[in-house]
Amino acid sequence: YQRRVHGVAPFVRRDVNYNKEAYELGQKICQREMKILEKFLSNHDYICSSQLTLADFVCYCEVGQLRSKYMNLWDFSSFPNISKWFERMEKVPGYEESHKGLKDAIPFITKMKQEKMSKL
Repeated sequence: YQRRVHGVAPFVRRDVNYNKEAYELGQKICQREMKILEKFLSNHDYICSSQLTLADFVCYCEVGQLRSKYMNLWDFSSFPNISKWFERMEKVPGYEESHKGLKDAIPFITKMKQEKMSKL
């Protein structure tokens, strides 16, 4: 459970006690995980191979929402392989339709994030 304290959940779940230490730990864990993903994507267009697999969909659901165009919780500018993977994932048929709900939630998530960050 502790590994899941970063990302969107701490900003929208009122049952998660999110303090400065938890935020810093989440940033550290996320940085480590992004480096691992960046390395995976240095050898292939997709996570497991040169073809799109279920692993890409599962990972994108978690990582993709952190981007500036959605929740703006992580800066991917120093991760070129992840950024290229994002571009490939956006070309998957059905991408726009499947992200409508996430786009609609941005104002709510942004407000909750600002409220929680102001208390850190």
